[in-house]
Amino acid sequence: MTRRYAFPVDATTVVIRTDVVTPLEAVPTGRPGEVQLVLAQPSYIPPLTQLEADRLRPYFRWEQRTSFWWRTLYPAIFQTQLLSPGIEAGRLVQQGEVIPAPGVYGRRPAGQDLLFSIQRPPPLLNAPLREPWSPVLVRRADGNPVHLYRSRALQGYLAEFPAAGPERVWLRLLRGRSPRRSSHLGALEAESALLLRLQATLPGAAAQVLHCGTLEAEGYAGPYAALRPAIGIGLESLLAGGGALWPAKAEVKLYDIASSLLGSLAAAHRSDPPLSVGVLTPRTLVFRPARGRTGARVQAVIIAAPASRPIGTKVPRSAIDLFPEGAEDWLKQQFDDSYIASVDQDLRGLGLCLRQLLQTAGRSESPIAEFFSELARGIHRDALGAMGSLERWTPLGR
Repeated sequence: MTRRYAFPVDATTVVIRTDVVTPLEAVPTGRPGEVQLVLAQPSYIPPLTQLEADRLRPYFRWEQRTSFWWRTLYPAIFQTQLLSPGIEAGRLVQQGEVIPAPGVYGRRPAGQDLLFSIQRPPPLLNAPLREPWSPVLVRRADGNPVHLYRSRALQGYLAEFPAAGPERVWLRLLRGRSPRRSSHLGALEAESALLLRLQATLPGAAAQVLHCGTLEAEGYAGPYAALRPAIGIGLESLLAGGGALWPAKAEVKLYDIASSLLGSLAAAHRSDPPLSVGVLTPRTLVFRPARGRTGARVQAVIIAAPASRPIGTKVPRSAIDLFPEGAEDWLKQQFDDSYIASVDQDLRGLGLCLRQLLQTAGRSESPIAEFFSELARGIHRDALGAMGSLERWTPLGR
């Protein structure tokens, strides 16, 4: 017998067809012109979104509980009318009933039929994340996960939280057998606090934190952060590009990068409590086109700030293990036993980062290199003042 499925039209009407599978299956009652509709989700159909579930709610009585898994207890009864071959209209006669079904994401409740699931938004910030919100890593054709960030102590994967929705995220986790005993235990929380602050005060200046806190899942128990992957390109691609979206001269690009990062530092330092951005490196940034009142055409987007801390907080030497560049000499020299998160350290670190960008661009002799060296030597005392001084180095062509 051909299986039929229904599409909701309004609170009392559905269209029943045979050519497309939906979670709402139409089952004959044995009486002419009548069907019963049951919510029975095939395993290959993803969880219903909240919007999809809301469109089906008028057809059933729902127990007032929060659940990921549900099952049809009683079907909804509809009278039908043939519209054309293979297509019928259904009018609600009697509501059905659905109830929660015990179970966790990834483990379909055993011994039960007429099951379906509904996405649930996870807790947003600093809350333990357990089933049903466990993440699923996106894997390549060879079965290996997609890495977006990797250092000795931190790794970032492309992942999904299927119980929360279809969006792919950048999942950041500490490495090691016991993340809860890691010396970097507070690093992800501090970084997330900074990114959230920049997200609120300078939209587009940093990657967007979707949710963060503690993850308790199979194979991992410890801090995590789920970020929306930032739109942008890496430094090498930026320096190689030109044309309508990007300025052609490397000096113009680097000037705009310096200006946007100083703006991010200023926003972090003015927050309550004041936050340090910490050391930045070329691989903790991506770049996108920008047009604003300042005339800037390049926006630097902070996608990671592993050494971010509240100002006045000691940053351990081991924080270098959180950076993908590893123990490069210019990075090692910034971390010693006396490193305290501060405005001065942020400006010094930015100067060293910008000098690395300049070196990568092959423009070490550019006049703007002097300003970057001033930052690295601690000549400038605050980010806003440094932005004013940067104007003296405006390159030709900007």
